Amino acid sequence: MKPLIIIPARKGSKGVPLKNFRELPDGTTLLSRAVAVGMKCDGDVVISTDAPELCEDVAKFWGSRLRIHPRPQELSGDTTTMHDVIADVLQTFKNDLGQECVVLQPTVPLREVDRVLDCLTAMRRNGKPTATVSPVPEKYWRMRVLFGDGTLKLPDRRQLAYESYIFSGDAYCFTRGYGFTQAWHPYIVQESLNIDTLADFERLCALIRPRQTDASTPEP
Repeated sequence: MKPLIIIPARKGSKGVPLKNFRELPDGTTLLSRAVAVGMKCDGDVVISTDAPELCEDVAKFWGSRLRIHPRPQELSGDTTTMHDVIADVLQTFKNDLGQECVVLQPTVPLREVDRVLDCLTAMRRNGKPTATVSPVPEKYWRMRVLFGDGTLKLPDRRQLAYESYIFSGDAYCFTRGYGFTQAWHPYIVQESLNIDTLADFERLCALIRPRQTDASTPEP
């Protein structure tokens, strides 16, 4: 049984409007990059989107290997949880409870397929939902949540500050029986470029922009 690869791609984005569908300097998009990785995982790839019309190019390229799931409008708002989006896909595309599922967020455009497959292998080994996480730099370990009354809890000693991690978004791996949960076994990876702001998007463009050939320099 092949894994189900789920790519959530809504059009609403305040930081970078339509970021999942914006063309990059090399002709790709965040969405098409995520789909390409999903295809290399040898699974059944599904895009959950509220903008199927913006998925036409990538759907045409991959043909029947890719399925587009029009997301219900009530699951397309800013307050919609990933849990609800994934549950909707699992309800639509039914299969055995043991089927492996992988969620790939388009906002991690430079992920390598090996990182996804390694996370999937880790999930198989530990038998628990597993997600890629990156260590928070040590200087931030003492960060604390601001309580509702505006106070912070001071740690007793700096040495007691615990190591922290952030979800990198490269991959969330689980079986249907678990579903998209809130408790994840960590698979630790190096930090990934996650596109959240316009500055992130511009940095990505600079990294992948094709080099311009100087007309005065002969080709090798």
